[in-house]
Amino acid sequence: MHILDEIAIGAVFVLATALLHILSLVYLYFYMSKTFQKTNGEQYSAVQIVKILSIVIFFILMIHTIEAWLWACLYWFLGEFSDFGQALYFSVVTSTTLGYGDVTLSEQWQLLGSCEAMGGLIMFAVSTAFLIDVVNELFKNPLK
Repeated sequence: MHILDEIAIGAVFVLATALLHILSLVYLYFYMSKTFQKTNGEQYSAVQIVKILSIVIFFILMIHTIEAWLWACLYWFLGEFSDFGQALYFSVVTSTTLGYGDVTLSEQWQLLGSCEAMGGLIMFAVSTAFLIDVVNELFKNPLK
């Protein structure tokens, strides 16, 4: 496999997971806006804040989990791991940039792991920004 092919595959997967991530957060934004509408000056109760943050955090974790599964499917499809569990483990460790190094890709596909790590870093940054924005919105007005 030529290095340009590896970069192309990595770029396609980074872009695909980024698109999935963005679309999921946009859906979550509109769902939360519709479900937890408030008029000017209205405040969220403590129960509403806990409920909203729980939903947002769970949804964000699910988005990252799905993205890790997609990368794991790629590694498994390429024959990098005979056991899907190992492919998923590698993907989670890589996308979170934890990088234990106990499971690695073959030399032929090493650059894919770097692509996933870069994409994962960006997706976690986007998720963090989204969560911060939600928290800021929830605490704009004092609690009831």
